[in-house]
Amino acid sequence: MSIALVYLARGSGDGLLAARKFFDAYRAFPPGCPHDLIVISKGWAEIGGRQELERMAQQHSARIIDLPDHGYDFGAYMRLAPTLTQDWICFLSTNSRPRVDGWLNLLWVAARSGDKDVGAVGPTGSLGTIAQFPWPPSPTANLRALFLFPLLPLRLLFHAIWLILKIKDFPIFPNPHLRSSTFMVRRDIFTDFVGTHKIPNTKYQAYMLESGRTGLTAFVKNRGFRTLVAGMDGKVYEPDQWVNSRTFRYPKPLNLLVEDRQTITYEMADTNNKRTLEAAAWGQTFS
Repeated sequence: MSIALVYLARGSGDGLLAARKFFDAYRAFPPGCPHDLIVISKGWAEIGGRQELERMAQQHSARIIDLPDHGYDFGAYMRLAPTLTQDWICFLSTNSRPRVDGWLNLLWVAARSGDKDVGAVGPTGSLGTIAQFPWPPSPTANLRALFLFPLLPLRLLFHAIWLILKIKDFPIFPNPHLRSSTFMVRRDIFTDFVGTHKIPNTKYQAYMLESGRTGLTAFVKNRGFRTLVAGMDGKVYEPDQWVNSRTFRYPKPLNLLVEDRQTITYEMADTNNKRTLEAAAWGQTFS
């Protein structure tokens, strides 16, 4: 069994800094199992740093593949996957980086933990959904809003309509899905997924591929395979255990293998913002 480890290096924004942080972490925290390192290069046309990216990739014997800067992260993954031959593909987004030794091996162990019935694994999952009431977030906020916002009924009506429009594309809470910042998936399953889905043109369409009714986690489940979260403790977690896996939007000590922009944002947030983020992901708070 073989693994393609794919890092998405997007040049736009802080792409060069993000790539440096990834390669520094890749060096500091060895993956722990054999793999082929592939770097997707996109979005470097109008900025500097492409040669620096190539130098870093060469230092780690990585193969660089240039792809169009269109379609968000999923677009790059969907273009690349049909060209690969490895049995499993592990995708890491631009701002993802390992944080413990043997991180890839722990994902690999999770992928092999079932009787060939595991289709995808990741270091983080969520129960969150786009199809939820975005405002007000709590009974306390509801009471406060009665005094602060005289147009509360209209606001609630607006959000009710908004929710109805989203339900056709996203399940209501809870909506277990692997987060697309880092995930490992069987290549044959992912290429089938690519063959039945279009490259996203909007961020909303990208969200649908991650957590929608026809998104990747739902696709894997409908094919009869399991999706699991792996922790640094060496354990694997079924969807009903993700909330207690301590891997995403959960107070320290974390059980997280790979960090990303959202996990870092949560760690740096104050208590009130932490609670808001926790509620969105899990329907409850811990801070």
